[in-house]
Amino acid sequence: LSPAAYFPSPPEISSSRKIDVFKSKGVFNDSIWKSYSYRNLIESSKSVADFPKFYTSTGDDDAYGIFNVITKLRSFFTKNNIQNETLVINGGHDWKVWRACFTNDLIRIYND
Repeated sequence: LSPAAYFPSPPEISSSRKIDVFKSKGVFNDSIWKSYSYRNLIESSKSVADFPKFYTSTGDDDAYGIFNVITKLRSFFTKNNIQNETLVINGGHDWKVWRACFTNDLIRIYND
């Protein structure tokens, strides 16, 4: 649901920069962010069999650029033969979108 899967780093407007786990000495750290990224975790894995099917979803008017983020992430998954499904609906970065996407994601997960 509107994943902050920015690569290589989140933009300045992203709240991801405020999360303590991505900080060193109280300041956002790009290296820490990259070490937790989907790309790094996948590229450092020995087998794509280690990964579940990924379901990503967002609104097409997301103010944080998540539409572009999941488009790039989907391409990365596909290039690395990782099963994935992407859902984009009309809306922004808000609970209206997340409620609708969550419902659709659960249906997709249990119908696969």
